[in-house]
Amino acid sequence: MTGSDHYRTAEQLVAEAHKHLGHGDGQSTAALWAAVAQVHATLALAAAATAGNSGPQPPEAGARH
Repeated sequence: MTGSDHYRTAEQLVAEAHKHLGHGDGQSTAALWAAVAQVHATLALAAAATAGNSGPQPPEAGARH
């Protein structure tokens, strides 16, 4: 899976978790869906960081400003 795939999957799983909130016995099911969504969100962030999208980079040593 790519980072984008993980992100989309996380969104879908969060929506599934939301369906179970406030339904008595569905609380543990909602927690499980939310936990799996969190794993996919973390993998999406890791993929973005690996791709070099982690934010501004420090200037090169000796570079003129």
